[in-house]
Amino acid sequence: MRWNPWVIIGAQLLHGLTFGGLYVVSVSYLSEAVDEDLKGLALSLYSINSGIARFLGNYFLGFLVDNYGFVTMYYAAALISAFSIPILVLLSQRDA
Repeated sequence: MRWNPWVIIGAQLLHGLTFGGLYVVSVSYLSEAVDEDLKGLALSLYSINSGIARFLGNYFLGFLVDNYGFVTMYYAAALISAFSIPILVLLSQRDA
């Protein structure tokens, strides 16, 4: 993959679409789920939490790369993603 720049360009395009899609869906959901007078607060809290999460994630994964290498970083990211799926399912069932 690293020797073929078109694969990397395609992967980055897909990543950009998913990142942009997540933002649009999240803001749309919050806009519909929250009362009109609390909409600004909800969107502000979403932005703040997203920024903090990105900072902490980049810091932690950068620490892993510096100390343990890229393979460990990818395993850690996959593990975090795998643990988030059951949490999402549990929270979705609770709200239903």
